[in-house]
Amino acid sequence: MKDLIKEWKRSMTESSQTRDILIAIFGPTGCGKTTYKNHLEGKGWRHIKSFTTRPPRPFEESEYHFVSPKEFNDLFVRGLIINANRYDGHYYGTNINDFHQPGKAVIITDISSVSKLHRFAEQNGKDIRFMHCAIDDPEEYERRHHQRGTPDRVALMKREMEHENFNKVLTLPGIRQNMYVLYDLQDLEEFVEEIENQQGI
Repeated sequence: MKDLIKEWKRSMTESSQTRDILIAIFGPTGCGKTTYKNHLEGKGWRHIKSFTTRPPRPFEESEYHFVSPKEFNDLFVRGLIINANRYDGHYYGTNINDFHQPGKAVIITDISSVSKLHRFAEQNGKDIRFMHCAIDDPEEYERRHHQRGTPDRVALMKREMEHENFNKVLTLPGIRQNMYVLYDLQDLEEFVEEIENQQGI
């Protein structure tokens, strides 16, 4: 009996120490969000895939759940999509069941969804941290995309950074205190170590 009580106490202690924590990575297109997400996946973080109506880009088949507009709308009407937004002519959203899974997870999101994601996380007891994927050298970024033959991404990035919501979101209470700015993988490692130490992960 004593052994059973001891085991119960141990399991309760472990349970109380467990934190559902979510890292949401956002930033201008092409800043490296997928690179950071892949790095975290390699460290054991679960990737919450977004649903999108846009077609996949080359070598991107596993980054999103690619669905038709009708399929997306059906999921939305059934209440299975949260954090829905429209970006560059396509719809994006998160499956509520994926969001509710316990443990530590990472999601790629968009500046227009940060406030909604923060609010939903708070309502559901998730500790959410935002990581802003910043561009250190815009000229190098532009040169790289011209070399790749994707100069349209540069124009899109500039529109994103000049949009009024961009700087507004970065200063919102509740988001500002839980936001980190990433310029490289070393920044990511340092921030994640800080978060895991805080959470006792």
